[in-house]
Amino acid sequence: MVVYCIKLKDTIVYVGQTVQKLKYRKSSHYANARKNLHYPICRAIKKYGNLLEFEVLITCRSQEEFI
Repeated sequence: MVVYCIKLKDTIVYVGQTVQKLKYRKSSHYANARKNLHYPICRAIKKYGNLLEFEVLITCRSQEEFI
């Protein structure tokens, strides 16, 4: 499991978690934005695009390890 943040410059705009590798989750966020889904993160991706930075905060083998 990966806990990650998406930042615009030095401001965190989103924190998420996934069991996927971060590159796959990032691709999924961008695909959802291209589909014009109305999630706040999709709107941020459409507005700021490549200015957003994805960063891993924590990596764990399981959710129990995270807790």
